[in-house]
Amino acid sequence: MRLVTSLSEPDFSPFCREYTLSGSYRNILHLPKELSWSVLRYTDPDVPLAQSDEDQLLGNDPPAPDPKGRFLALQIRLILGTAAYATMALREVTKTDTSSHFQTGLTLASEDQQFKGVDGDDPPMTSVET
Repeated sequence: MRLVTSLSEPDFSPFCREYTLSGSYRNILHLPKELSWSVLRYTDPDVPLAQSDEDQLLGNDPPAPDPKGRFLALQIRLILGTAAYATMALREVTKTDTSSHFQTGLTLASEDQQFKGVDGDDPPMTSVET
């Protein structure tokens, strides 16, 4: 093994395999195309608010909005280019951790969880201690 005390540009040339990494570069900034958003109302957190690509391909109807819903959801639609991810765009906008562990904690702590399986007009079922 050779000890290198200083590196220069030729040391990183493709001919010096010892210091070469293969791969490609990603843009540091990426602007989304066709950005739009809407506010939706919902009550049951398990009812889908958007149609998945799979549902669309299978010809399933998109979810119907619930105009009497108790809660609000923000639906964002955007088109991103190669090597750009919606979760990273949302992390930049919300300045929130997007890890599954953190997001699961937010979901479990949210107020709408007591309305799982409840129609928008029905009150939530609560346990009564005797």
